[in-house]
Amino acid sequence: MLKTGWLWLILKPLLFARLKSVESLLTILSPADFLYDNLSIEKNVINAAYLQKVSKLLFLGSSCIYPKHAKQPINEDALLSSELEPTESYAIAKIAGIKLCQAYRKQHGCGFYLSYAILTAGPHDTLS
Repeated sequence: MLKTGWLWLILKPLLFARLKSVESLLTILSPADFLYDNLSIEKNVINAAYLQKVSKLLFLGSSCIYPKHAKQPINEDALLSSELEPTESYAIAKIAGIKLCQAYRKQHGCGFYLSYAILTAGPHDTLS
């Protein structure tokens, strides 16, 4: 059983990851720093979950992982099929985390799952 304190050690770095919308400009101005920080957080959290035998881990994806001009509605096969958004360092970090979870699941049978928080709005939606 995972203790609450240990869970906080896993979640705390994620809460302070450089993913805030205010800092999204950093993905363009400082792509190496942004990518390095996010890859470090992901690999450490995912590997710690494996080492501590966490039974389930949910990795959140984002719509930015799909190509900038992907055919709508987006199909999962569109992943890595063409140019990404200008904030591609964020997308690459997310894609790396997704692939790492899939690799741990394949190699070690880990219960590492993926979910995508994608805006579901249509071309005429006003989001009101």
